[in-house]
Order: sequence, then structure tokens, then C-alpha cells
Amino acid sequence: MQGLIRNHYYKIVSKLKILLIFIFFTGVSILIFGGREEIPLFAFLCINVIGFPFISSIGLRKNNIDKWNRYILSLPVKRCEIVKSVFATQAITILIGSMLSVILFLTSFLIHGFAFYRYIDVVLLFSSAIGISLIMNAIFLPISYLDSNDRTEAMSIISLIISVAIMLGLIAVINILIEKPTDMQLMIFATGNLVLAIAVFLISCSLTVSIYSKQDC
Repeated sequence: MQGLIRNHYYKIVSKLKILLIFIFFTGVSILIFGGREEIPLFAFLCINVIGFPFISSIGLRKNNIDKWNRYILSLPVKRCEIVKSVFATQAITILIGSMLSVILFLTSFLIHGFAFYRYIDVVLLFSSAIGISLIMNAIFLPISYLDSNDRTEAMSIISLIISVAIMLGLIAVINILIEKPTDMQLMIFATGNLVLAIAVFLISCSLTVSIYSKQDC
């Protein structure tokens, strides 16, 4: 599994290099100029936790019948293990993006002070961003394995839109049900968001693996 994950990152490293350089300079700019504002921090969170896995997923599944895919399939591993490694790679990418965001947020708070109105707002932002990214991949990856026409970009964008809509819908439902939620209620909601998104991601992985279960798994 580790070897497969390493191979996946070799495939997408050229795309991620450019994004990582952009992330670095964006983070430095925020620490110098925008640490007292919420919007730059929110934008950085979205770039890392949503944009980073978004680009990674496209890189993983783009041209899935090319030489790289034939090389992966030639390895002495079952195809279901390859599918699991793709999901694992995306989970690691989301984790990396989250950790980069945590580091910037904490550094910004130390230098400029706390930029948000409440601490729970930060928890909600992270919960929502991670949830969107997990759901996006849960939708996109199974579809990409079923598609034979290599419409990677279109499918990834549609998956992102759907995941954002789902998250906004959950937030809207909470606002309707609870007019003025307490911090504890919001914390429960944030935790529930993460648990739901992780469950959807794992179920999606199982369903994707089952597509190939009759072949060689």
C-alpha cells in the first residue's frame, strides 16, 4: 500500500509543486499583510483543504488509460488495492492540507491576535472545509472509475459543486431548526459533519472496490 501511495504522488507531483509554491507565498503574504482579517485566512483554508485535494484528485484520475495507468496495473497487486490506495492518497492529501492550515492559523494568531469573533467559528470552518473535501472525493472517485471517456475535469467540478451544496444545505437546516445555536450545539454539529463526511468517504471507498470485486479482488 505504501508503495502504491508513493507511486500516486510521483504521478501528481508536477501539479502539486506549483500549487505548493502558491500556497507558500500566499501563507507568507497573509502573515505579513492579512493576519488580522478573517477572509484571507478563510481563503487559505479553502485552498489547502479543498483546492489541494481537488487538484490531486484530477491528477490521480486524469487520462486513466495512459501509460501510467498501464504501469500501475502491471504491478503485482490486486486492482482493489490500487483503488484503496487512491482513496488513502486523497485522505492523506486532505490531512496535509488541514495541517498546513492549522499551522498558518496558529502562527497568524500568535503574530496578529485572534482574527475571528468566536473560537467555534474556526472549528466550524475546518469542519465544513474538510467535510466538503471528503464528500467531493466520495462522489468523484467512484464516478471516475466508471467513466470511460476521461471527463475528469467536468466530473470533478460537478462533484465539488454537489459537495458544497450538501454542506450549505446542512448548515441551512441547522439554522432553521435552531435559531440561535449555542457553542456546544455548534460543536456537536461540527463533529457530526466530520463523522458524516468520513462515513460517506469510507462507504464510497467500499463501493468503488466492490466494482472490481468480481475481477481480481
